[in-house]
Amino acid sequence: MQSQTGCGKILPARGGFWCCPYCEPGRQRKLLRIVPGMNAVNVPLYCNKCNREILVDVYRGQCFESPSPDTCKG
Repeated sequence: MQSQTGCGKILPARGGFWCCPYCEPGRQRKLLRIVPGMNAVNVPLYCNKCNREILVDVYRGQCFESPSPDTCKG
């Protein structure tokens, strides 16, 4: 997946939850609970606080920003 191809930015999780990377540090909204071994592709997450939507991939409990097709080749 992304970790193997080098595509997609790894998004940090805090306390088992993925938080919005665009909100202010310390005031980030919890959007998705991450459990070890979880896999998902192109999950749309919407933050009500900053009104942004981001597509994420989850692979083995790590959250990655879904790459756009033109930026990731291979």
